[in-house]
Amino acid sequence: MKKFFVAIILCMAFILYWQTRDRSLIVPIQAADTPNAPVDTSANKAPDTSSHSKVLNELNYADCRNTLKSAKALKQKWAGQQDWDKLLEQGHSIDDITLAMAHFLNTNFAASWRAKQLKHNAQLSLVNRSLSEQVKALIPDLPNFVRVEQAVPQPRLKNIAELNQEEALALLESTEISIDDLNWLLKQESLPQTLLLKALNQIEDVNALLGYGITQNETLHLIDTAAFHGRHQVVSALLNTGSQLTSDPYLGTTMEYALAGLDYRFSMNKLTDDEVFKRQIEIIKLLQSQASPANFISNTEQSVKGFFPRHFYSFDTQQIAFLQQTHDLALAQILHKQGLKFDKQSLLMQALEKELAEQLTTIASGPERNQCKKIVARVDREWQPRDLNFFTTKLTDEGKTVTRETLNEIDPILADCFSKSAPNTLPVSYLHNRELEDKVYGFAHENKISEAIRVLEEAQLNEAEYRHFFYQLLGYDPAYFVPLQTSRLHQDRLSYSLLYDSTRGRTIDVIAQGIDIDELDYSGKSLLDIAIEREDLQLLKYLISQHIRYPNRVVGRDPLYLLLDSSDHRFNPDQLITNLPLIMSLEPPIQPAHLRQMALLRLKYTKLYADMTAQFPQLIAPEDAPLPPATCLYY
Repeated sequence: MKKFFVAIILCMAFILYWQTRDRSLIVPIQAADTPNAPVDTSANKAPDTSSHSKVLNELNYADCRNTLKSAKALKQKWAGQQDWDKLLEQGHSIDDITLAMAHFLNTNFAASWRAKQLKHNAQLSLVNRSLSEQVKALIPDLPNFVRVEQAVPQPRLKNIAELNQEEALALLESTEISIDDLNWLLKQESLPQTLLLKALNQIEDVNALLGYGITQNETLHLIDTAAFHGRHQVVSALLNTGSQLTSDPYLGTTMEYALAGLDYRFSMNKLTDDEVFKRQIEIIKLLQSQASPANFISNTEQSVKGFFPRHFYSFDTQQIAFLQQTHDLALAQILHKQGLKFDKQSLLMQALEKELAEQLTTIASGPERNQCKKIVARVDREWQPRDLNFFTTKLTDEGKTVTRETLNEIDPILADCFSKSAPNTLPVSYLHNRELEDKVYGFAHENKISEAIRVLEEAQLNEAEYRHFFYQLLGYDPAYFVPLQTSRLHQDRLSYSLLYDSTRGRTIDVIAQGIDIDELDYSGKSLLDIAIEREDLQLLKYLISQHIRYPNRVVGRDPLYLLLDSSDHRFNPDQLITNLPLIMSLEPPIQPAHLRQMALLRLKYTKLYADMTAQFPQLIAPEDAPLPPATCLYY
């Protein structure tokens, strides 16, 4: 009896004992990684679309971005749920289905599916299907996500690289090598080509297709693997024994694998190993003499670029000249590959587009989606902000020092972004002492704050650790603020962000303990900033009722800027309309940065801008007002 191992995704494992070959293995397949994974299609039922109707002239940028994002997600879900195999049964060609998958999903899904279909009758594929049927007969209730496969390489070859050459040769002579075993051996860099040629002698049909196993190998023939891994003697031997060159119009050709291997050696600085580099070039010349083609995006003396699924090759002017002058290799002379041509008017594409269009009406009507595409394209075309890295580089190139002040002159958001990316000047350190924490928090829970503070003072912690406990204890009861501030845990400068986060909605109660609402925290933040950033209307109204002064900020975004910033992913037009009168009641000084934000709002939200400026004419942006030059990925 031979042993088989069954691994199941849900961490269940069991061992089956039955008679079969010793090279069989049962392994799990992750449904999420498979284009044809079973999924629940009930969510695709079309609801009443009347709730999605919208007057086209009321569409705005943000809503359109959300609409298009939802449509994209639905499209991907719909495409992932398609039974692409069934389309074959309906008479559609592999080529047409491949192109449809690439269009609706991506090239990787398409390549994976295509390779699986082309390799349907490969020896490994036949063996794996037979094993699956045998195991299914023994265990009818075996979950569908369990896949039964022959191990590649066979277990006895797994550690061949650790043997000396004599031992390795003896192992090969006593082992029946399959084409998939040899394909694995070709990838082991430490194995000499003499050993690989010995293994090659055992292969009866060098043109046999490689199997599509658990590794989902998309390479079709041995010569492709040999070409990529620089096995020039193996490539030459394969050609001498009548090996066909791969010329699939969608998957990689043999030449494309060789070019990808050359690109890899350039990128890994393999020029230092001149022999390895020469072998790769020799392979390309051999294939060139056999008229093996490749796909090129560009192929000139300045740039050679091309790709096939999951691979890309690119050579610059210097590399092209080096190959020509040093190795007499002219990349421009490689034949161009004739790939599959996408036809959006094909019967298959028309049927799929019709089905998808019906699904997309659950998100928005066709006219609405088209209008949204125009709106988003217009805004994205007109507003192209740069990030912090761009402006720090620009300042450096201009011989200027990069500081918050110099960045603020460009736009206040850059000053804040710079602070966010800079080292924390007010560190908070978590203490990994469970016993001390349990004692301190136990006292706090029992309303014994004096005992909690005494334990911490006796522990003689550093400032960062005391700061951690200060805010953690404040979260138990706002009334702890005064005892904490009169203890060793005292904070000279508060962090309003930490304060807000630790008090969990009771910030107003802490403020009432004696915090000066006009004082800025250590980072220059105002409590108004926190109210806007955290979208806390109650806190904002409270601060206004307490006659908080508008912060006189020289550097960084002020509350009005934060409110108007529509580039923030949390931006909410309704919240802006609600909060704007409260902020404007403080008579904030209107700066150029504010008017740039208003210009962006005018571009994105025409009606919102009109409503705002009707109420507050001082916010009207001049017609020639520039758009904000910067955005920050940290916010």
